[in-house]
Amino acid sequence: MIGPSHEPFAGRLARAAVKPLPIGIAVLTVFGSLLAPVVLVPGIAAWLLAVLMTAYAAKPARRGPDVSHLPPSIQADLLDVNEALDRLRAAVRDVPPAHRPLFEGIEREAEEVRESVLRLGRQAGTLHRHLASSGAETLAAQAEGLRARLEHTTDESARREIEQSIKRVEARQAHREGLVGKLEQYRATLASLQATAEELADRAASLAAGAPLEYDMHDDQSAMRRITEMKASVAALEEVLGTETETL
Repeated sequence: MIGPSHEPFAGRLARAAVKPLPIGIAVLTVFGSLLAPVVLVPGIAAWLLAVLMTAYAAKPARRGPDVSHLPPSIQADLLDVNEALDRLRAAVRDVPPAHRPLFEGIEREAEEVRESVLRLGRQAGTLHRHLASSGAETLAAQAEGLRARLEHTTDESARREIEQSIKRVEARQAHREGLVGKLEQYRATLASLQATAEELADRAASLAAGAPLEYDMHDDQSAMRRITEMKASVAALEEVLGTETETL
């Protein structure tokens, strides 16, 4: 499953070392060893045991997916959406039982969206890197240079070759512009998804605070319908970007 992973045990040990029980034992050991040095060794052993027990008892901290290999702008997009989905998940769990059917299944749907968004981000990262390596300025300069050569070429055979080269560069320019448009569509889709998740989280929080219900599960603005529509949008864009990245 692609999504939030769990903290390694080493991280739990580090967090456990600053919990009240291990710190208390460490303080007692230090002061006790000042009065009786023989206390130091068993005190250290007791501290280590307390750290291990605390670490095993602690729940692993959830952390977001590793997106460090992606361009910074795409990292920011993914982290913003993940934070919005985390907030939605937490808010839904606080919805009163009487209204919970309105959000039934939304946690599962939100997690599936999270997985799709991560795949989408990876595809967008591939597009971003490709666009960075084939700059618009470079292609424009190539086309301009070829047109300048064409103006000073009189041989018909040479002219035809240059004209074909110009068409190939223009085709690359058009393809690049199409990829730029798809990357903009990706960012717009993620922005819409983030806004939807935040809006639904606000609704759930309002219900948890006792606000009156203003819609039902069949309403066009219902939580499940909104998140399902966004899931479909993400899936459609994922298919489009997947097709593009396969050809790069």
